[in-house]
Amino acid sequence: MLKDILVTSTNEVDVVVKEDTLTVSHEHKKEEDNNYFCSSFSKAWTLPNDVDVEKITAEYNQGVFNVSIPRVQPVEPEVKKIKVK
Repeated sequence: MLKDILVTSTNEVDVVVKEDTLTVSHEHKKEEDNNYFCSSFSKAWTLPNDVDVEKITAEYNQGVFNVSIPRVQPVEPEVKKIKVK
């Protein structure tokens, strides 16, 4: 679960899949009145084998960050009938 992440722009969040690992990271830097503020976060998950990596999506809407990780639809094995001679 990801919560309490200060995100002011979707450009501050990176979602990366490398091999079987999904990583969500965030970095926020701000300088104001000679004060410097920086926050960062990184979380990684190992993905199962049946994930459709090409269809992973991420969205940020009104303070809620959502990553959708669809699974590959199982393929039914082809059945071939063999004629007995």
